Amino acid sequence: VEPRSEAELSDTVQNAKNLRVVGGGHSFNDGPLCDETMVSLDAMNRVLSVDLNARTARIQAGIRLRDLNKLLYSKGLGLPMLGSTDAQSVGGLVATDLHGTGRDHGFLSEQVLSLRVMDAAGQSRTVRRGDDLFHAVFGAIGTCGIVTEVELQLVPAFRLEKITQVVDRKQTE
Repeated sequence: VEPRSEAELSDTVQNAKNLRVVGGGHSFNDGPLCDETMVSLDAMNRVLSVDLNARTARIQAGIRLRDLNKLLYSKGLGLPMLGSTDAQSVGGLVATDLHGTGRDHGFLSEQVLSLRVMDAAGQSRTVRRGDDLFHAVFGAIGTCGIVTEVELQLVPAFRLEKITQVVDRKQTE
C-alpha cells in the first residue's frame, strides 16, 4: 500500500490485521517484510515548509535523503550529518536513529525538533523533545508507531566528498 496522505495511511492502519512500514527498502535482511500489509511512504515525500532564518524544515517521512539533500542545498541548507547512502527515507533514518561516525558526530535524533507519529489505531499526534513517545520512536524500527512527518534543525549547506579506495592494510597502521 502506498498512501498519499495521512488520512489514507490512517485508513490503511485501521483496516489492516498486521502491517509493516518498509521505508526505503535499505535493509540488510528481510526484517521489514511480512505476509500481510506492507506500507511504503514513498508517496508521502513532500517538503512541507522551510524556514531559512531558523534553518528548519518540516518534511514528510517518505522523502528520500537524495531528494531532500538536493532541495535543501538549493536553499543554502543541509543536514548536519548524512548516512552512508542517500537511498534511505527520512522515516527510515528515524526508525534506525541514523548516527555519524565516532562520538563527535552525534545522532539524527539530536537534530529533530518534532515528529508526527501515527499509532496502531490510526490516530496521529505531534510530539517534541521531553515527550516520552518522542524519545521512544528513535531507533525503535517502527514499534512505537509510524512517523509521518519530521521537523529538522538544519545547518548551512556544505559539500561532502566520498572517496572509496582499497588500501594495503599496512597503510592504515
